[in-house]
Amino acid sequence: MKRCASWCSVEEVPSSTDQGSELYGLSIKRFNVSMSIKTKGIELDVYDGAGAQLGDLVINKRGLIWCKERTTPARGVHATWKQFIEWMEGS
Repeated sequence: MKRCASWCSVEEVPSSTDQGSELYGLSIKRFNVSMSIKTKGIELDVYDGAGAQLGDLVINKRGLIWCKERTTPARGVHATWKQFIEWMEGS
């Protein structure tokens, strides 16, 4: 496990499981919450199984923002909570 700060770490995980699905490492990049997600939200680093950063996931009150590689949240792919729930439930 790599430490990036006292509140952040990256776990090294195998690149696949028994079922053949890939596992990804996550670490918290910015943690601006106090028990509930505030307006700025939280930002997660997303890594592949080999440790290469795939991008960032921003979670806030409005929804989710995927920032591939070096994309900023303003230019990332935005999804509202309703869109995310519909996608996850296959609606």
